Amino acid sequence: MPPKHCNVKSIRFKTHTAFLAAPHITAAPKRAVPPASSREQNRKANLGSTIEHIKTVVPELLTKSLPKELVSHEIMLRICPSHFDETYLPSLKGRVSYYATCKTMQLAMTSLVLSPKVKLHIQSLRVANGPDQQAVYAHSTKVYVRWSTCNEGCEHLSNESSEFHSTSDAKLGSHKWSKLDTLRFLHENADVNGHKSKTLPSISTMISQMSSSLVGFSKDSQKLERVLSGIFIFELNEENDAIIVHTIENVDLIEKGETEDVDGELRVC
Repeated sequence: MPPKHCNVKSIRFKTHTAFLAAPHITAAPKRAVPPASSREQNRKANLGSTIEHIKTVVPELLTKSLPKELVSHEIMLRICPSHFDETYLPSLKGRVSYYATCKTMQLAMTSLVLSPKVKLHIQSLRVANGPDQQAVYAHSTKVYVRWSTCNEGCEHLSNESSEFHSTSDAKLGSHKWSKLDTLRFLHENADVNGHKSKTLPSISTMISQMSSSLVGFSKDSQKLERVLSGIFIFELNEENDAIIVHTIENVDLIEKGETEDVDGELRVC
């Protein structure tokens, strides 16, 4: 039986659609960053930069002061506040006093206590924001740097002939500080016109008195090694881009002679 023919209509498909211009696509609106969130991001970025800066400059603090771009105009310097209250050893405020005192302490350390070649080695660094009895501001960002000076044979003490300087080879020679009672020394030099003062003399006066007290004090003929350690507490401003408080705390000194064991640890402050 012959097949039946169906009437099939011809259908034409369009293969493409031409556009005279690219269609406009509306981008999703950007979400605005809240001002508080933006500021917090800046504070975090500033904190990272400040910490890196601190890591770079702390090793050189025996001979170089903190750079001005890292220090607030209202910087406060506190020396061993847990041992001397404000009425006895007041905090120093302002850049002028801060840098003058730092220079004086650097001169004293490299002239009387340590070799000018000695560096500060960072043992640990941590950041905190909570209250601390050793700090000034309860809610400031605090950077704690625990440090110690070079040990015997440290690479910083070598010279061109590959020989090593003693850690105690100060400009005015080596003196055995463990023979001195630091706190008693400070009290004895707090006399004003023959009368005891309730406060310590200025840092510059103390160092001048210390230098004169060493006249006639025999220098050690044997090799003497000395290591100093302590903590710096750097409190930062609200933007975390400048130091507003520099506290020096928990300073200890250890001495060792050529023919003797390490002396007992001497708490400087």
